[in-house]
Amino acid sequence: MYHLKNGSSPISVFSTISGSLPLHTLFLFIIFDLIQMYGVSPRPTDSDIALTKQKIETSDLRQSLLSRLKETEGEIEKCDEDLQSVEDELDKGATNCDELIQTNKASQREQQRLMDAQKSKEMKKTESELKKKHKDMVKTLKSQKDQMNALKNQVKKQVEDNKKKFNSVVKDEIVQKEYLDLRNVTSEYQKDLNRTLSELETLVLDVQKLLQSTQNTDGIKEAENHMDEEKTI
Repeated sequence: MYHLKNGSSPISVFSTISGSLPLHTLFLFIIFDLIQMYGVSPRPTDSDIALTKQKIETSDLRQSLLSRLKETEGEIEKCDEDLQSVEDELDKGATNCDELIQTNKASQREQQRLMDAQKSKEMKKTESELKKKHKDMVKTLKSQKDQMNALKNQVKKQVEDNKKKFNSVVKDEIVQKEYLDLRNVTSEYQKDLNRTLSELETLVLDVQKLLQSTQNTDGIKEAENHMDEEKTI
């Protein structure tokens, strides 16, 4: 087979051997020599494909948890709006009762009793609604905390598995080179795993703070302030 050597060009080779070989055979020789000169990019290995897929899945899980946390923030804001609406209704009811008292001075004592009864009824209804919303919110936060803890443990296991794999002693030089190449390829992915683990631990702390701040009805406002601070940051 003819090869391009010492800087020879395909044209010079073609001129040299054009009289002894068919034209299509000459073109094949030239193509083969060009491949040898410039090389061919290697195909991605199964390990590269698996690592890329795992990285995408980890990123999707993290984005899903962040989206659910934002939904919880929206639920807390809705709870605050409902509470404000109830307070407005109470103010309106109190105003109506005041007007009724002023126009019926002769029955002032009876009007006071009716006003107290109405206010007590509304307060009981408000308390029941707030307790239900608080219970639902705590249930949602606990569920998200469990999911984030599960994902955190999964990431920790992946990090430990990678460390064991990279620290294992391989005597076969060929296999050892493959492990070193794999370690170089996955160095950035390893950093992403560690960064994801840190972010998940921060999210778990945020959820724990929310759970602690919503153990009673009065703590809902504190939880909302905490969510506002997180948005500002």
